[in-house]
Amino acid sequence: MKNKCLINFLLFAGFLLFLQVNIFSFSFNASARSAAVINDEEKRSLEHITEEVKLARDFAVLMGSKHNSDFFNKIGETKQSDLDKLKDILESKNIDDPVKNDESGIYKSDNFTDLYKGFTESGNTNISNALKAGAEISELQISDCNKFLNIATDQEIKDIFSLIKKNSEKNLKSYINQLSQKGIGYIPKHLTSEDFNKILN
Repeated sequence: MKNKCLINFLLFAGFLLFLQVNIFSFSFNASARSAAVINDEEKRSLEHITEEVKLARDFAVLMGSKHNSDFFNKIGETKQSDLDKLKDILESKNIDDPVKNDESGIYKSDNFTDLYKGFTESGNTNISNALKAGAEISELQISDCNKFLNIATDQEIKDIFSLIKKNSEKNLKSYINQLSQKGIGYIPKHLTSEDFNKILN
């Protein structure tokens, strides 16, 4: 009876060890597969969108303070949420976060540094110009997300680009509505008139 119990115990212990080894192996291989599917274009697109979303957040936060505007503050909160999600994706894909310095106006890419300067110089003059600049930033994000969605193959990356695009479309509509209430028109700069009107309707 004792021998039978010992044998059953050893069999059970062996089964648990086998289970642990296979679970670890599956997790490791799944992680390796996840990292392996990321190509250079997807990596660059994630880095680009991350800085672009930071630009949108930095601009909205500054305009919220400059013009004492709850509208811009809410946009800034939305963009911060998008940025947090992007950082999670970057970490899960073992990609270095391009945002080494979270200070407003500081970017890895000189292009975003120049864009920030131009948008803020215009936005600082009055709230109408700030709304126009915010709308253009939203356009940029939508346009880039459309482009990057066409080259992305990883589903998590496609999902985050779709989310950024959706939120940017909402922001664009909000900016245009604010301008309309002031009797100010807006001509799209980075989207076709057809795509722009689809978003508004």
